Amino acid sequence: MKNTLLLSLVCLAPLGTPPAALAAPPNVVYILADDLGYGDLGCYGQQKLKTPHIDRLAAEGMRFTDHYSGNTVCSPSRANLMTGQHPGRVHCRGNGDENRVAALDPTMTTLPRLFKNAGYATGAFGKWGLGITVDPGPPNPLTHGFDRFSGWKSQAIAHTYYPDQHRP
Repeated sequence: MKNTLLLSLVCLAPLGTPPAALAAPPNVVYILADDLGYGDLGCYGQQKLKTPHIDRLAAEGMRFTDHYSGNTVCSPSRANLMTGQHPGRVHCRGNGDENRVAALDPTMTTLPRLFKNAGYATGAFGKWGLGITVDPGPPNPLTHGFDRFSGWKSQAIAHTYYPDQHRP
């Protein structure tokens, strides 16, 4: 799997890129936003709301036009992305008790762990939604390959625009 990831990253370099430029892997910023549709950003034609920072990222990087959510609700979609498993095989089938139905197995191979093994610094910011830590240990995202995490571990708490609870 690691070789596949590295091959994919090298394939992202434009044709004719000098070999020295290929030595440095590209930066990767993946924005996962619940309830954000294809036409909700300026870079894809939306004109009523301004999204200048995301539009700039799209203009200076890559845009994807054939990307679909792995599932219909939060936790299973995140599980699909983190594990690379399709909805029929992923452990999480819906939102619910996050420690029972959504928590990732700490030994599971995850996308951030693959990036970390390839030498990347990794971080997640916002809503985790794949299990919460009930003991005083580190937040779950840090046990799955992320170097930094800031946000809400519970997808239920983060369902509102302004969560009324402090981040754990």
